[in-house]
Amino acid sequence: MPLPVKAGMWFMICSIIPQVITVIMTTIFTRILSTSDYGISSNYWAWYNILSIFITLNLNAGVYNNAMMKYEKDRDAYTSATLGLSILLGMLGFAVLMIFRNPLSQIMSLPVSLLLCMALQCLLYNSYGCWVSRVKYEYNYKHLIIITLIVSILSPLLSVVFIFFSENKAVGKVWGQNAIYILLGVIFYVLAFSKNKKIYNKEYWSFALKFNLPLVPHYLSLIILNQSDRVMITSMCGASENGLYSVAYSAASLLLILNSSLTMTLTPWCYDNMKNHKFGAMKKTINVICCIYAGIDLMLIMLAPEAISILAGAKYAEAVYVIPPLASSMYLILLYNIYSIFEFYYEKTKPVMICSTLSAGLNILLNYLFIPKYGFIAAAYTTLACYLFNSVMHIFVLRVIESKLGGVGVSVGGSFGIGLFLVLASIVITYLYPFPEFRWSIFIVVSVVVILKRDYFFALIKMIRNRRKNDRID
Repeated sequence: MPLPVKAGMWFMICSIIPQVITVIMTTIFTRILSTSDYGISSNYWAWYNILSIFITLNLNAGVYNNAMMKYEKDRDAYTSATLGLSILLGMLGFAVLMIFRNPLSQIMSLPVSLLLCMALQCLLYNSYGCWVSRVKYEYNYKHLIIITLIVSILSPLLSVVFIFFSENKAVGKVWGQNAIYILLGVIFYVLAFSKNKKIYNKEYWSFALKFNLPLVPHYLSLIILNQSDRVMITSMCGASENGLYSVAYSAASLLLILNSSLTMTLTPWCYDNMKNHKFGAMKKTINVICCIYAGIDLMLIMLAPEAISILAGAKYAEAVYVIPPLASSMYLILLYNIYSIFEFYYEKTKPVMICSTLSAGLNILLNYLFIPKYGFIAAAYTTLACYLFNSVMHIFVLRVIESKLGGVGVSVGGSFGIGLFLVLASIVITYLYPFPEFRWSIFIVVSVVVILKRDYFFALIKMIRNRRKNDRID
């Protein structure tokens, strides 16, 4: 197997492993933590994801990948300069969080000790992120496998240990999760500076800032769209309701494991086909993928009560009604990922930023209006509404691209139509939750049909695989 293909396979596995372990550990955390403690830890991650954009500027993300190509012969120097800039930004963020720790603690509904954890994590994470980006760029998958296994095992294990030895279980969970990242951050800073000790380079700092500062609104909008509901639920309803919402989100996020794998696989394939103008083949294949994904989505929605029971237990039973809109949102996230492949191919990043910003603003407005009236369940439906709005805007962008620049390899009408059917079906299924026998009867019938028609589905998978193989040969 060629090195890029082998490395790509292992990188995909390394991205899936932490997500799978996170879902498994949720079944443990929900049983040893109260809903309030679980809500506080979830609120921490929501705030961290928002503030880290300003403190770290995501210098380990897209700009670092571009720099690995732009400064191919000087990667060690660029890395040390980037981490020098990260230290400066991290120290400024650390100072702000510590100086204003008391008012920020009240605003964010977090203990001061977790603000210290957040400050350290923001200060040290870029070195870990840059290391991961570089080993991916250089196909050094063996080292990534080792670090992924270490982090994936030690992070939840330390969380459990810290929970049992901490008076505040939420604080123990967060510190336990982050202790290994903080330690690795220090190690990777030392390794980077041992290769090149120059932490300031005007050209490299300028390149990093010019590239990433315009992307801050886009990154922030995506985080707000995903995280603002948890922050606002904690503020308006309390940490306990946020705990219920977060468990349901974790259950729905099972679909993100498949989502990320599909996106990683589709991106290079779509780029190759776009280059060769094979739009029809892409549209058929993507429609089949969307149908299969929507079917899996419906199965999760159908069995949501059982999923919550296994994942969290009876005290989280009320969270079941959050899963249908959140699971439908996962399909729309897949659509965004697919649509953005073609937008980035044509380098239309500004419309992407506009779509994300408007959707995030709408999400905050709807949460502000409906969470106080209808509680945490409203946040799930506002999220769904905003992802529908986001999808519609991206459809307009793709229509403009198609009319002015050339074809795109996705049927926006077909893929979005599948999404609308999924949304309507999920609402209907919600009314079946009190009738488990009826739901299971439907599930069994559908499963039997799939088994009986397995040859048809295997033929579809084979067709997709052969088409991709033929495209590579061409």
